[in-house]
Amino acid sequence: MHRDLCYMKRIFVAVLILGCCSADVAKAQVDASIRRHLTPRRRVSILVDPGNKGDADDYYNNIVSNAVGFSLLNGSNEPIVNLDRFLQFAGYKDATDSGLTADRIERFGPATLMDLQALRTAVQDDGGNPANVPQLADGDILSTRWFAPKITDTTLLQHPPEYHQYGWRKLVRLRTLAGSDAEGKKVTSIHILFNVFASREQLLDTAPEATPFNVKQRSGYGPNRSVNNQMMLVLGPDAPGFANDPVLWLVFGKTSRNSASSGKLGFALNASFDYRHPSTAPPGSKYFVPESCSQCHGGRSIGKLNYLDTDHWFDRVAADDDFPFILTTRHGVLLDGGQDQSSAQFRDAFEVVRKLNAEIKLQNELKDAAGLTFQVRSVRNWVRLHQAFDGHVGILEDTDADGFLDRSITGTPSISANPNDRWRKNDRIDESLFPLLNRFCYRCHSSLAYTVYDRSAVVERSRSTDPVLQEFVSNPNRLVPFMPQDRVLAAVDRDRIVDLANRLVEVQPTTLLSTTFDPDVIIEIIGRGRRAKYIEQGMSEQEDVHVTVGESVRWDNRSNIGHTATSDAVVSNRRLFDTGRIPRGGQSELVVFDRDLFEAAGGKPGGSVDITYFCVPHPTTMKSTIVLSDK
Repeated sequence: MHRDLCYMKRIFVAVLILGCCSADVAKAQVDASIRRHLTPRRRVSILVDPGNKGDADDYYNNIVSNAVGFSLLNGSNEPIVNLDRFLQFAGYKDATDSGLTADRIERFGPATLMDLQALRTAVQDDGGNPANVPQLADGDILSTRWFAPKITDTTLLQHPPEYHQYGWRKLVRLRTLAGSDAEGKKVTSIHILFNVFASREQLLDTAPEATPFNVKQRSGYGPNRSVNNQMMLVLGPDAPGFANDPVLWLVFGKTSRNSASSGKLGFALNASFDYRHPSTAPPGSKYFVPESCSQCHGGRSIGKLNYLDTDHWFDRVAADDDFPFILTTRHGVLLDGGQDQSSAQFRDAFEVVRKLNAEIKLQNELKDAAGLTFQVRSVRNWVRLHQAFDGHVGILEDTDADGFLDRSITGTPSISANPNDRWRKNDRIDESLFPLLNRFCYRCHSSLAYTVYDRSAVVERSRSTDPVLQEFVSNPNRLVPFMPQDRVLAAVDRDRIVDLANRLVEVQPTTLLSTTFDPDVIIEIIGRGRRAKYIEQGMSEQEDVHVTVGESVRWDNRSNIGHTATSDAVVSNRRLFDTGRIPRGGQSELVVFDRDLFEAAGGKPGGSVDITYFCVPHPTTMKSTIVLSDK
């Protein structure tokens, strides 16, 4: 959930009211640019598949209902359950409304939720029956609250401060209790994610009771209700549906003290995972379960909880990033830890996150013990870095003094067989590009498709998007997605990212490349754009190029844009050869077609083998073949 239509409407209505109250508040009138932000002109396609109502109906009626043992919808596919029903399912609530309700779980702070005596006292003070709160053991409930840059709309920051809104999240993890229906169905835990937005004025409120989750209202201070309530039911490996759906996704409406209407089951998030500049997209879109959920969680059959990346949260409030304002408030990034990272309060709050991420790591590994996915490699790295450290590991830190940046993870096995293909310390390109990607691209590419913490994945995509990368980030008015999704980059940032990404590709080491001698064969890339061809020097048409084992080849790019020469064949998770991006007017390093390459390609002594190759940015139009012979 990245942006919510409801709070945007609330801002718009509030501004109109202020603008109409009297002539004395003319400064509150909405100017044209802000009106355009709140009432965008047109809609564009999105990257995250939003799913549809029919699939959501089928998912709730079959997959989820079968997994939990009760119906979620009636015969007309209308919801007949709410959040409280799932608390009852997990053993936290009886059939009455006087104990631990969803409303109270949202309103009570983590310290109250995680202390049984404090929880029962709070229920009693709130008019409930403490006897209806179950006997909880230490760790049955874990909860934390934090400033959430991923759901905070950076486009609002270009407008006056009174329009700024800052996203905060609260996670409540409920371990299913012994004897509960959930335990019988092999559901191990329930994770509920609440999402709220607070204005600058609300965050600067110094009243003791004021927090992003409890704000000043007309009748005093009251709950700042979550605009989207998300739930994940985590199945144990012995659950019948674990193979196809290890986690189940549900969404719910706002909670309230009215038990009949509190937290009603919904079908979609009103959000914008692909939030774009207001000139090209509306602030809210519907994303239906389960498809839109699964895309950021590894997919249906390998569904994973996403870990809590505290380090990224702290990065984003730095003076040179988007949200330094947060540090001018009395609220810590880790809300219940406060501002002082050396305090016992902070250590206690951080310990909760450490426990949550340790559990998330184990859940991720149930489907990926080998660590093939970036999600598993990412959470393992966080756990390693914070095993005995409470606090912020900076984006450019190398505490191990091993030459690699701590936050960088090992490369994707299908792209790079080298476990040390990581972002490097004291490398000018790496140290310049990695922080930029962390600021502008992490929002999507920490959970969707790949993570910017994986250098090999960034290299692979930098190759495949040239020259599309430059086109995407330079034209916000295209009626196709552009990068990054939540802003139009300043020209200096845009050009810097494009330049560094291109240079990152150019300097990639390949064991099969050499520059120690002149090439035996030169292949020129001639033509314009996607019409370019690979032609052996001295020839007029593209034909197969014949090379003998032991000879070397160089590609000279005589075309008008960058290209690669990349083998189709992959052996032991590596291409037989890959020149990387060859800029226009540039030359590749030499590719040595030695005996090891010959045998890896399937060649037999005394025979020959065809090795096809292509250009990564233009794979359908630029192809050719090298015939490698063993004399």
